[in-house]
Amino acid sequence: MQNITRLVSNKVFVKGRIQEIEGKLGNAQIIDVTKMPNNGKVIFGATVVLVNTDTDEEVTYRIVGDDGAGY
Repeated sequence: MQNITRLVSNKVFVKGRIQEIEGKLGNAQIIDVTKMPNNGKVIFGATVVLVNTDTDEEVTYRIVGDDGAGY
């Protein structure tokens, strides 16, 4: 009985996630960052390179939204 309850709970969770993702995709906009002006500001979609001036070590970051984090 617990297995059935767990399966139903998982199914409900997955259906909810599918609806959430479909909603986000329905409202998504494609942003071509190559067409945005380079005015020296860090904005969504930007790639930022930080340089340690003592060691010349570079670290690169890409500015993304919540859904892009971790990828």
